[in-house]
Formats: sequence, C-alpha cells, structure tokens
Amino acid sequence: MNYLDDHELMIEAQNGNTKAFDEVFSRYYPKVKAYLKRNFKFDGEAEDLVQSTFMRLYRHLNDYDNSLGKVSTWIFTIAKNLAKNEIRNRRRCPIKYSFDNFMDDDQKKSFIDCLYDDEREHLFGFEFLDFPVLERIVNKLDTLHRLPLVYHYYYSQTYEEISEMLGIPMGTVKSRISRARKKIKRSLPANFAN
Repeated sequence: MNYLDDHELMIEAQNGNTKAFDEVFSRYYPKVKAYLKRNFKFDGEAEDLVQSTFMRLYRHLNDYDNSLGKVSTWIFTIAKNLAKNEIRNRRRCPIKYSFDNFMDDDQKKSFIDCLYDDEREHLFGFEFLDFPVLERIVNKLDTLHRLPLVYHYYYSQTYEEISEMLGIPMGTVKSRISRARKKIKRSLPANFAN
C-alpha cells in the first residue's frame, strides 16, 4: 500500500479496506499505549484499554468525519474516555468478594485449582493455602481483570455470557481471565507460588 495520510486511511477503512485499518492500528497502537501508561498510570491494564480503544474505533468507523478533527484526536479521545471510565469504575465499585458466602470447600479447591495449569505446580504445600489470603489477593485485582475472573469462577458464567454482560469480545474475556490468574499466582506467598 502506498503511503496514505491518516485521513486517507480512514476513508479506505470505511470502504472496507482492512489493510488500511491495520495501518492506522500500527501507527497509533504504541502511541496510545504510551499515552495511557504516562497519563493514567495504567500498566497491565494499558494493553486491554488499547485493544478496547481500537475495537471502538473499528465499530464506529462510519462515524469518522474529517471536518470534526484529526484522526489522532479522535483516537486519543476514545482512549482518554475509556481510561476515565475505568478510573471512575474503580472508585465507584471497589467490589469485594467473600467466597465463604457462596462456596463450599470443594468449590474453593476447584477455584484454587483453576490457578494452576499443571498438576506439578501445586504439589508442594498447595492444599494448605489459607483461602482468606487468596480472597484478599483477588479483591486487590483491578476491575478489568477481577470482574471476568469472578464472573467465570465465582458465578459460573460462560465466556460468552461475560462477553455480553461486559460488552467486550470473548477473546478479551479469555485473556483477562488468563492475566488475572497469572497476577494471582505472582501474588501468592512464596511457598505457594511454586
């Protein structure tokens, strides 16, 4: 593809040229990620917010109007609004879960088992994990990762149900649950993380 400016790429993308949208993504992905990390202090969540930014941009391609502003302004406005929503959600709903209200001992063991990909990862002392420790770790996760994890393992929701409920793609649900599991494993006391 010959070099096109941002406006020309957006027109091409509106006409169904996926390579044009890929080029917009390639140009702005690192900039949007750096912007979110620098201005909103997002680290792990930056990746998810960048994905959400470009998903929203793609869904609203036909709303693009060059007379209203530059492509870059539109992209960064989407990212800024998503970041502000995330910050507002964290303040408004620091949801804490008490697993004792909903889980018996077998369900708790099953929840702990979900953290391990391999039987060998929890052969040493795993069964002695203090469940309140795990509960505190889960409650410290950011909203982006805690909600899908809790909906899936705590409320037994399917990926598809969570996707519909949160308004995000099913692949994003899976990756957020996977990242939540990794964050929990890293936060476990040293004698349980092996």
